[in-house]
Amino acid sequence: MPAPNFDGTVSQPPPPDAYGADGLQAWRVYRGLNRAELARKLGYSRSYISLIEKGRLPITARFRRRLAKTFAPRRPRKPRLCPKCGTPIG
Repeated sequence: MPAPNFDGTVSQPPPPDAYGADGLQAWRVYRGLNRAELARKLGYSRSYISLIEKGRLPITARFRRRLAKTFAPRRPRKPRLCPKCGTPIG
């Protein structure tokens, strides 16, 4: 398990394209997903994910973009503040 950061959050492992196809399976397992779940989230077939993990297909730019869009960390939205008193709105 990764060590916590100074702010108490836990770092995510680097995206799989940092390691190539060999890292995709390790990253997927770390996220607790099986091939079918990852494929469904990204809009690909389970067999396509399997071929990438086995190194028979390259990780394409389109695949990387979908992976990044689907699993990018979400930043909490800053609340809008009332310009007069500074209290949060809605």
